[in-house]
Amino acid sequence: MALTGVALAVLAAQGTPLAQMAASAPAAAATAAAAAEQPAFSQEQIEQMVAPIALYPDALLAQVFMSATYPLEIVQAARW
Repeated sequence: MALTGVALAVLAAQGTPLAQMAASAPAAAATAAAAAEQPAFSQEQIEQMVAPIALYPDALLAQVFMSATYPLEIVQAARW
């Protein structure tokens, strides 16, 4: 909700009429709802993308995923 208030304040400062913003809000909500219903990738595409990952040992994947999640900590540890 606070983000909406900030967005309205910025648009009002730019001179965009509030009636115009209110009229475009339902259209934006409908577009967002349609995008949420349609998945970005099909199940087959997801399986094709992640299948090569299953070939690696779990211990190695655990290390890679932690490194990908905390890249700054990896750099700091290397410098230490």
